[in-house]
Amino acid sequence: MRFRSTRKWDDITSSKGLLYFAQLIDELLFDYTIDAYKPSAMNTALLASEAYSTFKKVEEGIIMKPNLEHVTREFCSNLSRDMVAQSLLHVDVKGIINSLSKAPTSHDSFITLDLVRKQIPIHLYKKRNEEMLISEITGTQNLSAIRSLTRSYITTLLNFGYSSKYIERESQQFFFYSSDRISNGDAIREYLKIFSGTLKKYTAFYKTPEYFAEFSEAAKRLDIDIYNDSRDFTELLIDNNFELKNGQNLLRVKAIDSQDPYSAKVAADKGIELLQTLIGLYHHKEPPRLSFECLIIEENSNKPLRSTKNLHPMHKCVDLKRGPAAKRLTKFVAGFSMKRESFRKFHRSAELHALALSSDSVENQMINLWIALESLIPSKGSDKASIEHVVDSVIPFLNSSYIKKLLLSLCRDLFRWNGRFMKILLKDIEGKDLVSRLAGLLSLQKHESARKRLESSFGEFILLSERYNYIKGFLSSPDLVAEILDRHKERVSWQIRRIYRARNLIVHEGTTPTFAKVLIENIHDYLDTVVNALMTMASEGKINTIEQGFKHVELNYTAYHSALRTKGLSFDEVNFEKLLFPR
Repeated sequence: MRFRSTRKWDDITSSKGLLYFAQLIDELLFDYTIDAYKPSAMNTALLASEAYSTFKKVEEGIIMKPNLEHVTREFCSNLSRDMVAQSLLHVDVKGIINSLSKAPTSHDSFITLDLVRKQIPIHLYKKRNEEMLISEITGTQNLSAIRSLTRSYITTLLNFGYSSKYIERESQQFFFYSSDRISNGDAIREYLKIFSGTLKKYTAFYKTPEYFAEFSEAAKRLDIDIYNDSRDFTELLIDNNFELKNGQNLLRVKAIDSQDPYSAKVAADKGIELLQTLIGLYHHKEPPRLSFECLIIEENSNKPLRSTKNLHPMHKCVDLKRGPAAKRLTKFVAGFSMKRESFRKFHRSAELHALALSSDSVENQMINLWIALESLIPSKGSDKASIEHVVDSVIPFLNSSYIKKLLLSLCRDLFRWNGRFMKILLKDIEGKDLVSRLAGLLSLQKHESARKRLESSFGEFILLSERYNYIKGFLSSPDLVAEILDRHKERVSWQIRRIYRARNLIVHEGTTPTFAKVLIENIHDYLDTVVNALMTMASEGKINTIEQGFKHVELNYTAYHSALRTKGLSFDEVNFEKLLFPR
């Protein structure tokens, strides 16, 4: 989360809802935002189609029937809170939810879902979402409603074919960097016109190794042209500093229908990857490799975009710098005490993680990360489904660190916004580190005056103020923390199952969901959380097998969650760190 100047805004007071909308979009689309604050993979319209599709896959034997209950439950949960979907439906919402909840796997539920998905197709959902955003931002400016509508809108745009990079770039230009003034909330109307949904035609140019020319006839079958004579494009290449060197050829992918240039590049890259794969089938000794840097040109436009390789989904995380990483590794190796069999499993999982990291293929990333995670999990009992076992094994790891993850993110945001003020504010508050001190500030009654000083200082940073109030709200009691963890458990459970279904579709049908990159970010985070916890426990001598590690976390999390639910319990100076940062 980063504060951007509001110097082009004329009246912040009357435009509070629009400014919150702009700041929220900026955070949602930042590559390194934690997954809790990134766009959801799906909204209610997409969930209705997914649930319907899951019924079909069950009939075809691709997906197991128990998955239906979880898919329909997630759909019902989203529908009950989705203002956009509810406004589009011509049937009773409570009736839909009751029908699906009573018999989620029945043929009657299949018909209900078919009815619902026909009434909330994605294009109508997008239009209604825009209408409701305009109404809320130019009307009551309720931040909770704007947040819900904004999150669903960004998810809709991403699944509509827009790239996150394009949405981010256009949003920053419109709200913060262009010369046009923003007078009031009515500017939302002009902003939404950027995403009209109209497809445009693009052409992409790449540089290729010389030997690619030998495969030019095969490339034409894939609508790819390879030129060993680029004189027809000399002016274009020189003007954009894209000249060919050392016998390179020019490769052109034309007539790409897409919403924006970055999405066009993704589509073109897929065609190039397919060509490289096919060449590799017949040309083993010299694997085809070319730069993914290219020129993207919109039809009837004279402004080419020079685009580099897309950011790897696994790179969208907070990484250790070399120094701290070296220290962490030294400590891990020095204290590592796992038995040989567990070390082999751990090493194999690390290898699969590395394979996913080195691959440009979304499908390879998904499959390798799933196997890397599943291979770590201890054997299950014969009476339990594999996916249930994965979910139950992983969630204690994720929930044990979830509150600290949210507090760490807030701490970074506060210090990035006003580090000097925060150092002074936290100086006299108890805690072993800055995150613990922030937790004490938010959860202990005696720091009320310090909280008021902080709350009065947010000014135009509406998003940070709202985030602070959200976290302060659930830190007011251990019972509310338990509720947050229970909701997180449910969301993660649904997402792990979605990842599993996506993995099955890739393997058994050769189809890749439009939201696959979001799933890769999620499973990468899940895997890293489990691996880091196991490494810490092993290097501290607490465990010497992976099985012990999973049992250790399971028992501790169960006790921790039970403690949070203790009747009449409140945070105090003695217990707040233990209740917020379980070990």
